[in-house]
Amino acid sequence: MYEILYYLTLPFVILSASMASFYVLYPEESKKQLMGMSWKLTKFMVECNEVMDKLNNKFKSSDENSGYDSDSETDDEDNEYDEVIIYNHNTKRSLSFDIEHFYEKTDFLNNDNIKLILFHSMEDDNEKYKRIDRIEDIEILKEDEDNLVVKPIEKQFIQIEYITEDKDGNEKIVDIHSNLGDFYVKGSIILDRYFLEWYLETFYDIEIDGNYKLRFFDKDVNMFTLSTNNAIVLSDNTYTKIDIDDSTFVIKEKGYEGAEESDDDA
Repeated sequence: MYEILYYLTLPFVILSASMASFYVLYPEESKKQLMGMSWKLTKFMVECNEVMDKLNNKFKSSDENSGYDSDSETDDEDNEYDEVIIYNHNTKRSLSFDIEHFYEKTDFLNNDNIKLILFHSMEDDNEKYKRIDRIEDIEILKEDEDNLVVKPIEKQFIQIEYITEDKDGNEKIVDIHSNLGDFYVKGSIILDRYFLEWYLETFYDIEIDGNYKLRFFDKDVNMFTLSTNNAIVLSDNTYTKIDIDDSTFVIKEKGYEGAEESDDDA
């Protein structure tokens, strides 16, 4: 029996000794290799969890639809809706409008305090948010919201950490990726300070700190950090880091029907 244990443990002892020697000789390279292995394992675990969630949702959906419900058609209609969310950075308030009433709102145009407008849709239990930051998108919503392209993309990140420091310099870290899945839409700009202000309040009941940073781990196990002057643009199954300023998200269009008269027009 001792011989069996010897032959079983010998490879692990040799491997551990080799790793220890490699670490002593090449500490920096060892750290890089260990970090790479760690995040590959993390990515694998996240992907496994996503697969399990999809399977659970599929089986749950099958169980729910296995019997006939006379009210099912009505329930489906209740679960399908479109709305527009407008967030006022100055008052820290968000307002939701159905499409019809959104047409009547014009005070968000040329308004320096309105820096977040989201088109929120629900269909067949699929929930999506698209950032509206162009006058063309507003024109499309005005004519027919069904023509607004809302194209989901795969998740670009496996973890996003919101990091702040207390007065003693100790870091507080909150993982904020769990509610971001519905925001992976082509063309959207996300995780700028205005988006984050609304997102943290809505999903985590957190008031944004004036001096924060975001640490990202993307699907390819790359790690990087963004600050209050950065944002993420989502494209076809990829992303781009951009810089922003106070005028980035203010939608201005002098010729837009019903827009409030600005000082420049007077």
